[in-house]
Amino acid sequence: MIYLTSGLMSTFEDQDCELESLITKVYSSELALKSTEIGFSLLGISSINSEHFCQKLHQEALSNFCLYEHENMMRILIALFGLQYSGKQIGETVKKLRNPFFNGPFVLKKLWQNRKLHKDDPKLTIGLKNHLHPSCQEAANLIEYSILRLMLATETLFGRHGIDILNNHCQLRRLANVAIQIYAMIACVTRASRSYCIGLQHSDLEILISKVICKNGTDLVKKNVSEILYEYDNADRMWGVLTDNLYKSKNYYFAHPLARNF
Repeated sequence: MIYLTSGLMSTFEDQDCELESLITKVYSSELALKSTEIGFSLLGISSINSEHFCQKLHQEALSNFCLYEHENMMRILIALFGLQYSGKQIGETVKKLRNPFFNGPFVLKKLWQNRKLHKDDPKLTIGLKNHLHPSCQEAANLIEYSILRLMLATETLFGRHGIDILNNHCQLRRLANVAIQIYAMIACVTRASRSYCIGLQHSDLEILISKVICKNGTDLVKKNVSEILYEYDNADRMWGVLTDNLYKSKNYYFAHPLARNF
């Protein structure tokens, strides 16, 4: 992912790679921190020692994770950058979707076009597999599926919330998660396809890694898009009620479990 992003920034003059850079920062720092936590679970009690190499790696990963922008803010920025770009492309469509009574034929036509997307069975028409080695076809189809689901989620959020989507941080985080996974899948598959085509050592295992990453990434895309499309699948409103009460009371407002209540 770093190789792809730096290549985009170096190949073209004045290239706008702010979104790609943010995705790379979030994905890399989170994965580094997660890797050190896995090390703790594998090494067991010996890793508690402050001089242990895994402790040092964990401190470095944690410092990198917290050093610059906060992860939550970077995710929201990723979603906002994506919405800013897509808003320019589908602005007219969103205006019509938000006024269905004045654009009945258009809305009905859009529902008919997106019927397979809503059934979680989109027609793969982008043709990504034509640009990759045939052994990457399965991974290419998963990426294309994820892109189409992201497109549907973006249209749905714009149509449902309009400009108020800027204040719905939970949905913005989910949208950012989808974008991050898609970028990771694209970076991995393009690298694996290139390695296989030019005959690099162990390139067949790179193909295998790309398939694993695409399978896991697609599962996360399905989960996040489902929570975006069907709000009853998530607990945002319930969390909202709990946090509103927390702000009002400014402390832990439930009765203490050891308090006498009779």
